[in-house]
Amino acid sequence: MAVLTLLCLAIFVIDFAAFSAGFSGVLQWLAQELSLEVTALSCIAGLLLTKGSRSSDNSQSGALARSSASNSQGSATSPHNSSSRSVSGMTNNNNNNNNSTGAGGDASGSKSLVQSSSISNISNYNSISNSSPANTASATSGQGPRAPSDPSNPSLLEPSPPSPPGSSSSHSSSSILSQQLPFGLKAEDPQSLGDSAAWNAAIRSCAKVGDIATAESWVRHMESQSLTPSLCSYNTLLDACAKADRPASCEAWLRHMIETGVAPNVVSYATAIHARARLGHVKEAEGWMASMVAQNITPDAVSYNSVIHANSIVGNTLGAEHWLDEMVKAGLEASVASYSAVIDACAKQGDATRAEHWLHHMLQLGVSPNVVTFSAIIDACAKSGNVQRAEYWHERMTELGILPNAHTFSAIINACAKSPGLGHAEAAERWLERSELAGVPNDSVAFTSVIDACGKAGDAERALRVFKRMQEHGIRPHIVACAALARPYSYRGDWIKVESIAHSMVSEGIQPNDYFIYAQLLAYAVARPRQTERAEACFRRALADGIIANDHVVTALSRAVGRSRCAELMTELCAGRSVPVYQQPSRRASRQLQQQQQQQQQQQQQTPPQSGGTGR
Repeated sequence: MAVLTLLCLAIFVIDFAAFSAGFSGVLQWLAQELSLEVTALSCIAGLLLTKGSRSSDNSQSGALARSSASNSQGSATSPHNSSSRSVSGMTNNNNNNNNSTGAGGDASGSKSLVQSSSISNISNYNSISNSSPANTASATSGQGPRAPSDPSNPSLLEPSPPSPPGSSSSHSSSSILSQQLPFGLKAEDPQSLGDSAAWNAAIRSCAKVGDIATAESWVRHMESQSLTPSLCSYNTLLDACAKADRPASCEAWLRHMIETGVAPNVVSYATAIHARARLGHVKEAEGWMASMVAQNITPDAVSYNSVIHANSIVGNTLGAEHWLDEMVKAGLEASVASYSAVIDACAKQGDATRAEHWLHHMLQLGVSPNVVTFSAIIDACAKSGNVQRAEYWHERMTELGILPNAHTFSAIINACAKSPGLGHAEAAERWLERSELAGVPNDSVAFTSVIDACGKAGDAERALRVFKRMQEHGIRPHIVACAALARPYSYRGDWIKVESIAHSMVSEGIQPNDYFIYAQLLAYAVARPRQTERAEACFRRALADGIIANDHVVTALSRAVGRSRCAELMTELCAGRSVPVYQQPSRRASRQLQQQQQQQQQQQQQTPPQSGGTGR
């Protein structure tokens, strides 16, 4: 019996050992298969976690990825950098991007209609002009290199960038350095360190997510290993600096490229131009354009559009027109963004005639305008106070099937605000209602422009109605809207209502400015009897809040407290500044002004819409 028991036990042990051996083989096979997936996943996670603390768990994951890569086939290869690029392809990309450009505005006037998005995305350059044969297909799509179907080749996977050099986790020992190196690199393997593919991928991954400091650190650390970053890495870093509004850093790295022997291409220079152009730095942008030409690099459409945009931001019409001419002379096709920028420059100068000329010119050339173009032309008419022309171009835009946006309606409302008269206040409110019917969400700019139009017309009731309507839409009023609301009440001398608005501002946490203080002091001055004590107390509080006593404020104070008392307050509070002389317009001058305004309105109504224009 004992012998039989031992025999059964031996058979069981043998069967279990065989089963264990087979199961172990299955586990080993699964581990080999899964290790490849872990390799790919660790690289993808590294792209998403370029900025964050590296815990011990992450270090273990990196070690697992490195050990799996050492067992896989293939070695990292440096990507081939090509500086060639299709200019016509960039131009087409520019046209596509510009069709979706948005626009915005502010209460004192519209913002620049041609934003940085109206220039081709510089980051698309870095994918197209600097690509390896392995990732050309993905680069031309603007999505960057993708993981191949075979994850066992680590050369085509973007690595997880390590902690930046100089951090608390950096040490001089090779073991610690090996933990910090990008995936696939080993400190004890000189041949591995000599391959710059993983280094460049780490730099690009940091730059793409806006982690400029880490990207810069890895460039310097890479150079300390006697390695040279690729042109693509440099261009990606330049683009990150440009988007972060750091033009000086962008220019410094461009110069560093040249000093280290990396020849910049048209993308490099276009990025430096774009970094200055988006801030309106015309002189610097034009300087980099000249440097590009001096290096025998032909500027492309993006470079020209950037310089045109820089002149547009500062309202330099002649400069914008000059660079548009140079663009055409260079044999490049001017896009809708090019003409829209020139029209926007005209709009900033209030030159509606010149803006209309350029719109007719682009129509003759077969360039289709977009909502940005029409918004710019409407804005030009608004600045000149020509409501009829602004309404005409709005109707022309809708006839072409172009949907208006918030800025388009705000520009027309602004035109109504700049034109005096009760009728234009009604027109401003009517356009506000039209924008709501069109499904365009109105912002504080549109409501404030309507309130401003009502204030200039002295229509306090309409202004208050629009103000409450803005609050019902959940839009928090700002100081410009409050000052515009107080203006018609101050003309009436209704200081009680103005003070009520001031108290509401305090409860909303809105700080008054010099415009509101002027309106409040004017209400005390026009009131009968004059509220001298309230005016003086208001002035003292304003100075305590840091509001500067300009000529308008001091003039209103003088009317409220009297010139002699105002001079005493200037001596006490404002270092003895002089009191401006207030000259009340005579009735004859007021009648002449009203007649001139009526004649101007009649001329605008009699002016026939222009059907065409001539080119340059």
